[in-house]
Amino acid sequence: MSDSVVAALISARVAAVVAIFGTIVSTRIALQGLEAQAKIKKDEIEEQAKTKKDELENQTKIKKDELEAAAVRLRADAEGDRFAVSSAGSTAVMVETATGNTWLLHHSADGSTSAWLPAERIDDSDEARMWLVNRRADVGQ
Repeated sequence: MSDSVVAALISARVAAVVAIFGTIVSTRIALQGLEAQAKIKKDEIEEQAKTKKDELENQTKIKKDELEAAAVRLRADAEGDRFAVSSAGSTAVMVETATGNTWLLHHSADGSTSAWLPAERIDDSDEARMWLVNRRADVGQ
């Protein structure tokens, strides 16, 4: 074989090896891209699952609290001490012992009817001051 034929064969084989190497590199890059996309998708799914789990746990806690409150009310009803009523001047205060909800007995202007109206509980001194200021403004109108 002549040198030029050998050189052409070597050149062809080198080209084939380079082409195969290029294909391997391209495949490797594509695989890395797919792996990155799969990791992103996996992270998204894990985050969604965590969010859903947290939501379900919160809903379960709310339902559990509601059931416990209902059980307390039922026990109080069965024992006859669900409400405590106490006179306060010309009116009365009623407290639901299970929840602490409170109502005041209000009489109509002509004294013909009465209604239990919820009492608002304010635990913050700044909020209490604002309530008093607003109440005074309402009375002044």
